Amino acid sequence: MNESKISARYAKALLLLGKEQNIQEEIRADVESLSELINKTPEVRKLFEIPNIRTSLKLEIINKLFKDAFNPVMLSFLALVVKNNRELFLPSILRIYIDLFKKDNKIKSAVLTTARPVNREIRSIIKDYISKEFDSNIELSEKVDDRLIGGFILKIEDQQINASVSNHLDRIQKELLSV
Repeated sequence: MNESKISARYAKALLLLGKEQNIQEEIRADVESLSELINKTPEVRKLFEIPNIRTSLKLEIINKLFKDAFNPVMLSFLALVVKNNRELFLPSILRIYIDLFKKDNKIKSAVLTTARPVNREIRSIIKDYISKEFDSNIELSEKVDDRLIGGFILKIEDQQINASVSNHLDRIQKELLSV
């Protein structure tokens, strides 16, 4: 069985378990925390990557690290992953879980890039507009890039609107050069 099938099965199982026990938000928070830890902490990443660490030792370390931080269901899930020797797939499982969770809860991610930070009122207006247009809940993150000069770039999943001044200037320059 290939990695994506294994990861998808474990992610779906965790999603269904969270729904069944009505703890989806808690599980999502744990998944995001663990994913961030794996990505940013080499020691945690190595715990799941190195195959020659005994399963019992891995389980002991996981329990000590996460017992007070994670929901018991998440701890049981991690134990299952380790006991089945699937810990190498954990980053993929966590990523797929987040995608499934967002799809199941009609959540879309959007990134707003502006030349300067936007105030709370503008952010709220943009978020409400996107939410209505896509009939989804929106998770809006922001970036500041002064190279835009002004305007904005809005990326919603695989769609992008580039209304930046720098983009308009680039287009004008290309049109003038093509004449």
